[in-house]
Amino acid sequence: MSHKLTIPNIDIELAEVTKLRQYAAFLRFKLEEILPKDADIRKLQSQYNLTRHEAIVLSALANGRLWSGDQLLTSSLSWNRDGGRTPNLIKVYISKLRKKLPNSITITNVFAVGYRITRGLEELQKTINETEALNHE
Repeated sequence: MSHKLTIPNIDIELAEVTKLRQYAAFLRFKLEEILPKDADIRKLQSQYNLTRHEAIVLSALANGRLWSGDQLLTSSLSWNRDGGRTPNLIKVYISKLRKKLPNSITITNVFAVGYRITRGLEELQKTINETEALNHE
């Protein structure tokens, strides 16, 4: 016997609801793997004299992935607080980061795809890992 959940204009099998809940939990888990952590953001702010948003972008790039501008724009819920979500916003933050970061760290624009760190990734990850070591003591 099949059980159904009836919501106005929606008829969903309970088994489907369970699958949707499991999938939502899986997505939350995956997002936690790639979204910047507050401790990482604070450490980067302090180390490189960055604003919170610059540190969020840098923290996302520090995982070594290639990020599109849209992905960077939505990489943290804190972007939603500003309301200033425009395509040029990431370009502005990348430009500011390039000026503030030491020459040993290079952010490269991959034409029509996005951004990634092509030099200095190890240095950046070391800065973040030092934060994690301090937090575990």
